[in-house]
Amino acid sequence: MRIAIANHSVPFIFGGAEVLENGLKQKLEEYGHQVVNIRIPVLIHPPHKIIENLLTCRFLQLENIDRFIALKFPVYCIPHANKVVWLLHQYREMYDLWDTPYCGMPKTPHGLNAREAVVQADQTYLPEAKAIFTISKRVTGRLQKYNQIDSQVLYPPLDNADQYQTEACGDYIFYPSRINHIKRQWLAVESMRYVKTGVKLMIAGKPDVPSEGERLHAAIAKYGLSSKVRLLTQWISWEEKLKLFAQALGVLFIPLDEDYGYVTLEAAYAQKALITCRDSGGPLEFVESGKTGWVTDPDPRQLAEALDRLYLDKAKSAHMGAGGKERLLAMNIGWDTVVGRLLA
Repeated sequence: MRIAIANHSVPFIFGGAEVLENGLKQKLEEYGHQVVNIRIPVLIHPPHKIIENLLTCRFLQLENIDRFIALKFPVYCIPHANKVVWLLHQYREMYDLWDTPYCGMPKTPHGLNAREAVVQADQTYLPEAKAIFTISKRVTGRLQKYNQIDSQVLYPPLDNADQYQTEACGDYIFYPSRINHIKRQWLAVESMRYVKTGVKLMIAGKPDVPSEGERLHAAIAKYGLSSKVRLLTQWISWEEKLKLFAQALGVLFIPLDEDYGYVTLEAAYAQKALITCRDSGGPLEFVESGKTGWVTDPDPRQLAEALDRLYLDKAKSAHMGAGGKERLLAMNIGWDTVVGRLLA
């Protein structure tokens, strides 16, 4: 089968969406299909650019393609007779983030028009698909809440899962992720002001914009946390990443309303207890508080208490980490299921 996978592209940004896109292409090729990636550059400022992006996608014609798999806005607006949507997320600034500090869309007539255009496009063009899958219950819930469109959850597997190993628990909590405001590394740093044990925090990730990294460095200096918090904003190798997971005491992942979160799966395969927040979205579908990790309010003092608990009882921390892997394996998330359902 000749398959096209479409995603939108933001130059120099690489995260979970790109990991999923590349992994899907590789697996489809392993199953014997011809696969091409289509990446549409997306501009969202000024607001009229959003409407231009929509029109660009709508006027595209995909020739010589048997199955079209769309991942994000606005590429799922591209017409095709055999379109399937595997939705990573909608344009969240027009929905759940609209009235929050995380929305950069101006509440001007142009911004309101752009929002109306996005919602109307979702209502009109998503139902064109032969099937709509999402990467988590959280994404399915948003689609139903805001658009009254039904979808099916299809969890993405983690590539190279067998390479994650576990070693004896160290004294640091590992937080690997792109650094930006919505991932809330700033909240993790804030929590270290209140820890009462020798627990440390290791943050590793590339800032989406330099100011995000500078903000964290400034907070660490302001609160005198240089002996407690280590910030790695440079590129780290795959081998170093695996080592940091293997030797961690636990993993911290506290974004705001995450769509899915590969970090959650990575922690489980490395058999590390995961700390997350009640409003962190996707990770809550995998973490059972007190059994495979801890779930707290997004409050620095509560997070500090959870960090201290892991440090004070490393045996229990290791036990919870092992339980996290057992729980994940029982969910039977795999590429056979993904490929079968996307190509049905």
